[in-house]
Amino acid sequence: MQVYTVCRPERVLKGISISGVLSVGEKGSPMATMMKIFLTEALFPTKKDVKKLIEKLCGENSIVFTGNSDIMEHYTYLLKGFNNMAMGYHKVRRFTEEEVNVIRDKVEFLVGLEDPFEKLGGATAIQENHMRATFYENAGHGLNHERANAINAKMVEIFESHLNAVK
Repeated sequence: MQVYTVCRPERVLKGISISGVLSVGEKGSPMATMMKIFLTEALFPTKKDVKKLIEKLCGENSIVFTGNSDIMEHYTYLLKGFNNMAMGYHKVRRFTEEEVNVIRDKVEFLVGLEDPFEKLGGATAIQENHMRATFYENAGHGLNHERANAINAKMVEIFESHLNAVK
């Protein structure tokens, strides 16, 4: 969504990035970050390891995932069927200062502070670049599930505010 916003800003009125990060600067490797978060649990996706990974990704409300057998089975199949080679086509794009300015004007970030992606630099990049963001304590990468009512209300608020501003 951020890349689309940068490439076609005239087509994006307002965007919301849930559990997203802002890829800027030259520091760090996105692949190294992914490996820190997903290994070793993703290598051997037993039920125990899938539960451990979800708990690592989430905040205090991981039970919305781990307490649902269908979701747990789904994540197990996702990890067992994951194709590393397919991910090779997805490149992480680092944004220039001009592109960050476009994103800042159009995108709002909703971020769980227990999200490992945020702890490993995502939240800092959002703050240092003065992005529009709402941070949620005790919530992680599954923010829209962990805090469903709050996120839904915030999305309505953001879009209603934008609609009222353009009237």
